[in-house]
Formats: sequence, structure tokens, C-alpha cells
Amino acid sequence: MIMSCRANARELFERSGVLWQRPQPGADRDLIEHATFEIADHEILHWQGKPMPRCFVFRNWKHSVFGLLFLLLCSYWQYLAVQMATEYAITWLALLPLPFVLIGFYLGIGHHLLARLEWNRVQYAVTDRRLLVSRGLFKVKLSELSIDAVRYFRLDYQGRELGTVKVFGSELDSRLVLHCIEYPRRVTELLEGGMQADKMSSPSQSDQPGH
Repeated sequence: MIMSCRANARELFERSGVLWQRPQPGADRDLIEHATFEIADHEILHWQGKPMPRCFVFRNWKHSVFGLLFLLLCSYWQYLAVQMATEYAITWLALLPLPFVLIGFYLGIGHHLLARLEWNRVQYAVTDRRLLVSRGLFKVKLSELSIDAVRYFRLDYQGRELGTVKVFGSELDSRLVLHCIEYPRRVTELLEGGMQADKMSSPSQSDQPGH
């Protein structure tokens, strides 16, 4: 069973355009060529992964509860509008509820379908220098955050070994989210290690001139 899961994971990464390499015992991977992210020479890739499909697709399920109720009401409104348009021969009455029906369909069902399509382009990676995120529905958008710029992060568990990591940088608008990843503590340990190394390398206040 374990070998089967590993084989499926390897096949998944290869289909997604991610170069898979078996790590050497006791050492990280020095990955120079990568199909999704541009990894610089001598930049060490510590971790890479994708979100779990089901968790990623249904991560906003609370919106669907409201969306389905809204869709039900708008569908009934659409039914009445069609009846009135037929009875009074006023065509535009049948078109009036249509935008609201479409909004309800998106909130209830549509955003799950779009998330499933986007999942194919979503990939995450952590190197010794950067946190990398690739996502996008029709066009791939690459985002990165320097490990040195990480100020804090938050881990929200969605299962026993499944969680979402929200990473916040020094700038107010610098934030990256790694949705629905397995064994999220692997990522947070790498972030903690980078943050501790940054604190150790920065001079203490007493060592600065004038103190």
C-alpha cells in the first residue's frame, strides 16, 4: 500500500511537469532544473508538493451552503418569471432573474469546478532561500517570498496530517498561502529554521554602533 502511494505520487508530479528526484540519505536535494519554478544554481530545494485534490476543491464549502440556498430561491423566482412572461407575453420578465441564478450556481457549485481546474496548476516549493507558489486558472501565476522576509506564519489543521499554512512577510501585502498540504509540519519546520537562522545572523542591538 505504501509503495503504491509513492508510485502514484511520483506519477502525479511527472504528469504535472515537476521533476522528481529521490533524495540522498541525510542530505537535501540540489535541484537546478525545474519545470515549474526557476531554481538558481546551488539553490537547495528542501520540499515541494501539491495540495490534496478533495481538500483543495472543497476548501470553501461554507460558501456552497449559502450558494445552494440562494440558487434554490433564485430558481423558484426564475420559474415564476417564466410563467408570468408566458402569461403576459413580456419576454424580459423571464430574463430578469437569470443573473441571480448564475450567481447562485457559481456560489453553490461553480467555484468547486473552477478550483478543480486550477488544481492542475497549483504547486508549492520551499528552498533554502525562497518560498514558491504556482497557481492560476487559465494562466500560471508565480509568487515567491524570501525566507529572510518571513515574519510569522499560521497553520490551520484540516485533518490529522493535513493543513493550510499562511505565511506573512515583512510587507503588509506580502502573504502566501499553501492550501491543503500533507504533513504541513514539514513546511513549518523549514520556515522556523529559516527564521531562526535570520535572527542569529542579524546583529543584536547591543552590538550595533552607538550602544
